Amino acid sequence: MAYRYVVGSELYRAGVTEECHDDYNAVAYFVLAEAPDGKTYSKGFFPGCESGVYYDPDFGSRNYFKDRREEARAEAEALLNDVESSEEDPTKADGWTFLRNAYGSEAYANDDFYAEYGY
Repeated sequence: MAYRYVVGSELYRAGVTEECHDDYNAVAYFVLAEAPDGKTYSKGFFPGCESGVYYDPDFGSRNYFKDRREEARAEAEALLNDVESSEEDPTKADGWTFLRNAYGSEAYANDDFYAEYGY
């Protein structure tokens, strides 16, 4: 089965801001493999934000968020190159997780979610 491999991205919660205690959302990158029938698998998770807490003697502990999207995307692209060259089968190789059936695909149309999960 010939898979189509691409780098995907999504938002994730990297932490909480100090000022308003709002969620700080960042971008993460990963590799997607889509089968011809529409089943989609993912591998890897490369966060685009470095977050943590540092201590300032004058102001106490503070959260920090460092942008690292370029490095994260480069790591995901390197994994993509490795996966494409090895032509892994996501249903058999380690590290792959079933993500979803692509909307409008054959797998989506034939997905019997209720029967599979007992609803």
